[in-house]
Parts: sequence; structure tokens; C-alpha cells
Amino acid sequence: MVCRCSWAAGVWLAGCLLLSAATAMVAPEINDQGKFFSAEAIKAANERIRVIASKYDQDVLIETFATPPTDQVEKVKALDVKAREEFFSKWAKERADHCVVRGVYMLICREPQYFFIGVTKHGHTAFPPEIRNSLRKVMVVDFGKGRFDEALTAGLSFIEDRLAKAK
Repeated sequence: MVCRCSWAAGVWLAGCLLLSAATAMVAPEINDQGKFFSAEAIKAANERIRVIASKYDQDVLIETFATPPTDQVEKVKALDVKAREEFFSKWAKERADHCVVRGVYMLICREPQYFFIGVTKHGHTAFPPEIRNSLRKVMVVDFGKGRFDEALTAGLSFIEDRLAKAK
């Protein structure tokens, strides 16, 4: 049997694939290239992040990296504190824009160590600077002790609590 609508089906399928690719790009999740978190912690966190997205219409995207982009590693290591903050802020904004994040974006780097939390326009009401700083403090305590899974759990709990209060 020959399907007479194969061209239309092909166009529809291509449209669905493009939509899937676009949707995948904005999916909130943990992207742990820096290998900070256990597989179990990532699985649990991704489930919580999906609940946050559906319940509060806020993305949470956490990306970890072993180093900055390869061509920037030595440059970043030589930067003073202020310039390093500017570098990571710019890099995080570029990543959040690229991933179309609508909410909270975290960039965590292993070497040099850096932890940045950014909030897009969509998340500013729930996460003004003082709340963002409180979130960072909650997570840095466990990060500083090498308890990365615990930091992840504490951070997501903080985000959920804050969104529940802001609602």
C-alpha cells in the first residue's frame, strides 16, 4: 500500500522534529559536564526541575563545566577577581540565552572554581538580587565541603520554597 500523503506526512514529521529540537534546547535540566553530581542526584533533580517548570512556569537550568571553553582557560586563570566575575557573568548570560532559559540559570566551573547564578527577566520577580544571593549562600556551604549532591538538593528546595511564597 502506498501512502499518497507521504510529502505532507514528511513535512509534518520534519516540523515535529524541528519543534522537538527547539523544545529540547529549552528543557530545564542538569547538564553536568564538570562531573559534580551523582547519577541518582541528577535523576532526582531533573524530576524536581520538571515539576518546578510545570507548576511555576520557571526554568531551572544547571550547567557544570570542568573548565571554561578551551581557548579561554589560561586567560581566565590570569584574570583578577573583578574581571573573572565579568567573564563568568558574560559566559552565563550567553549560555542562558542560547538555551532559552526562562528563570534561573546556574553555571558551575571546576577549574578555576566558580559558581554563578543568573536570573532571566522571566524570573526577576521571584528572584531579585538579595534572594539570588541567599540561594548562592545556601548552595556554597555544601559546595565548599565537597557535598555537591547536597548542595543541589538544598538549592532546588530553596527555589521551590521561594516560588511557592512568590505565587
